[in-house]
Amino acid sequence: MVRAHAHAWRTAALGLATSCLLVALAGCAPGIDPIPKERAATQEETARFVRLRVEEARAFRLQGRLDAAERTLRGALAVAPDDPEALRLLARVLGESGREDQARALRARADRVDPPPPPPPDEPLEVPSEGLLVVLLPPEPEDSITLGLADEWPDRHAPDVLVARLRKRLPHAAVTELSPATVAEARAWLHNRTPRAVLSLRVDRASCGDSAKDGPFALAAMTVSAGTPERLSVPPRSLRVVDGDPPAGRSCVDRALARVLEGVFADPDVRATLAAGSEPATAALWPSPEIRALFPGLGHRLASEIDRGRARLAVGRISDAEESFRRAEAIDPDDKDVRAYVEEARATLALARELEPTLPVSRVAAVGGDLIEVELSPAQRAATEQMLAEERARRDALLAALSLVGGEGNELSPAIESALRPAELESQDAPGPRLAAEQAHGPVAKRVLFAPDGRTLAVFYVPAAGGSPVLREDSEDGAPDRWTAYAGRRRSEVWEDREHAGVPTAHFVLGPDGAV
Repeated sequence: MVRAHAHAWRTAALGLATSCLLVALAGCAPGIDPIPKERAATQEETARFVRLRVEEARAFRLQGRLDAAERTLRGALAVAPDDPEALRLLARVLGESGREDQARALRARADRVDPPPPPPPDEPLEVPSEGLLVVLLPPEPEDSITLGLADEWPDRHAPDVLVARLRKRLPHAAVTELSPATVAEARAWLHNRTPRAVLSLRVDRASCGDSAKDGPFALAAMTVSAGTPERLSVPPRSLRVVDGDPPAGRSCVDRALARVLEGVFADPDVRATLAAGSEPATAALWPSPEIRALFPGLGHRLASEIDRGRARLAVGRISDAEESFRRAEAIDPDDKDVRAYVEEARATLALARELEPTLPVSRVAAVGGDLIEVELSPAQRAATEQMLAEERARRDALLAALSLVGGEGNELSPAIESALRPAELESQDAPGPRLAAEQAHGPVAKRVLFAPDGRTLAVFYVPAAGGSPVLREDSEDGAPDRWTAYAGRRRSEVWEDREHAGVPTAHFVLGPDGAV
């Protein structure tokens, strides 16, 4: 009886196994996949993944960790093999690692995928350049009141590049560098040279940079104006060009300078001015407003002297204020505002000297030294201190914003921690507070990093008992989609909501070097 029972049990087990095998074989039949596949990533998800990897690689490169940057970029290219941004950055990393042959091949591949703009032309511009005068002006210092010619450039590379380009595009034009001290000096200089038209180019910026957010870049900015002896045809206007993939070395800004100059030539008003005028200038022309537009440094110095004089006038330094206004008058005696300020300073100083006999003895010496003392009331002092505190808060917010934008490395910046402000925690069950509570092993509080204009830059969570942030929450469209955990102020884990599901759908654990 026992043997019969065992035989029955073995028969049932064999039947069950046979049934399972048949089901498995049926699942392997054509058209049936027994292992369900994950859905393919959308184009937006792939682009976001690649962008985040490129940003991480930029941070690694700035830290000198070229191997980590290369690994990160190759991971991005494994998903998007033809992404031009990743290709160009990898080419730069390989070039800096000494593998120029591989870098050259990658740059060629990126150019095939995303052709760069054509190089600036070298042929002469299709306008007559005879009788044309081009004035190159250096950047104007913030507090410049320099008299005479300002022939000092921060770096001679920018004017040399522009002069070479101008020789090709305007071969018969006279190119010079001048920053006159006064309107009268500029008018005499123009009268001696008798140009039929003047093109004024002030180089405001010509520099290269590198950041974790934007990568290498070159910036060229220029203020341009143009006119004939009869009228100002092109009032001062600014042009700027940013080269997102500049060449390495000293020539990094050359392409941006050439492109911003081509932007000047492409302006219809500029081209019309260059083609206008056939007779040289006469002594009776070149009025003051036009000269100040062609030489913007004159207006800058004039405004600086007026502001300095007004500040001195406000605190009772009447004689010093009059001196500042007289210097402004020497720059442009036709300026109506300058004449009005000079008269105001004279009248105020005369009134102060008339009142001198009625002042207390302690104030007579002040008037003798042309200084009228001003004391703040308690209310004025409190208002001034409040304004100072608000300005310091704006400065701290700006420093924190710069640290957040430019410091995408592994370590949490002290500037960010000091600028965090308390905010109400709406729900402990949201992904951010929940992940933060896991990191803090307890309840957390919410802190917000605000931009100087009041916008929210990022949200941080700190332990309720106090301490450094344990989690950062980012969002691109108002809905949180990335969470970064910190351990000892260094990034340790990253969660991402790639499917916009409202919860993390991807999780990365970072090593000590910040790599995934």
